Formats: sequence, structure tokens, C-alpha cells
Amino acid sequence: KFTNAINFEHPMLLTDYFLDYLLVKTGFKIVEKFNYNNHSHFYTVIKVNEKFDGTIESKYYHYKKMFTDFIKYHQEMVHELNVKIDNEEEVYLFGAHIFSQFLLQFGLNENKIKFILDNSLLKQERRLYGTDLLVKSPKFLSNKKAPIVILKAGIYNIEIKKDILENINSNVRFI
Repeated sequence: KFTNAINFEHPMLLTDYFLDYLLVKTGFKIVEKFNYNNHSHFYTVIKVNEKFDGTIESKYYHYKKMFTDFIKYHQEMVHELNVKIDNEEEVYLFGAHIFSQFLLQFGLNENKIKFILDNSLLKQERRLYGTDLLVKSPKFLSNKKAPIVILKAGIYNIEIKKDILENINSNVRFI
């Protein structure tokens, strides 16, 4: 349920169930599959002369439920975030990217966000596309007393949080 799971950059759901089928259907044998940290899948395959001519079971209802659960999860999360930041003054949102745009489009209160934070020099001092929010370096937090950072950047959360707490401001509170 990462906020960047399905969007304009990742417009389709291709699960291992379907990928396995497509590989066998097009003449590949799966030698090994490796799931890395529950977010990336690596395959070792070899080309063979055999192709699978069968069909596969429909997963429509299963995947439809996954998608509707994904939407519901984000709607509820954004509602909870809005409640948490309602009475806060120093609120920042990390990521001048789809992570933030996704949350904002789901109703995250843009008026409560002072700035978007991002490590990319190319994005800093510019506006996050589709919003009125300016992007700043996370170093902007260095002299803040107890700022709150909304961090919903999927697999990058750990390294972002560690960098901010260890190198910029150990008083940052993350939600």
C-alpha cells in the first residue's frame, strides 16, 4: 500500500501470478524468484522452446478488492493525518514527488503544510506540481524546535528518517 504503487508512472498491477504466466506463455522457464524486502521481485529465467498454451484463472475480484482496499487505506490514512496535524504549527511533507501529490489529492490539508521537503537540488525552491507548495531542502529543519514531518515515501522511509534525525535535527517528529 505504498503511495507510489499505482499512479501515472506505474499504471498497471502486474502481480507475480500474471508475470509467471506471461513468462511461461512466451517460452521462458523460471529458474528462481527472489522477493526483496516485500517490494521488489527478481527473476532468473532461461529461454526454452516450450510455450504454455493454456489459460489462467481470473483474479479480477481478488485484485479489485486489493485495489479498493488500497484506496480505502489511503482515504483513512489521510483523514488520520489531518486530525493529527489540525492543531500543529510546524508541519512539513517529505517528497516533491508522487508520494506527496497522492496524499494531497486524497485530501491532505495543504493549508497546514508549510513546505514540501526534498533532497533533490533540482526540485528545491520550486513549486510542487499541482500545488501552491514550495519545495525546500530538509536542512531547512535544522533550527526548528519540534517540527512534524509527514513521511509516506514507501521503501525510502527508513533512510530519509535516519538522515534527518542523525544529520539535520534529532527533534523532528515523524507521522
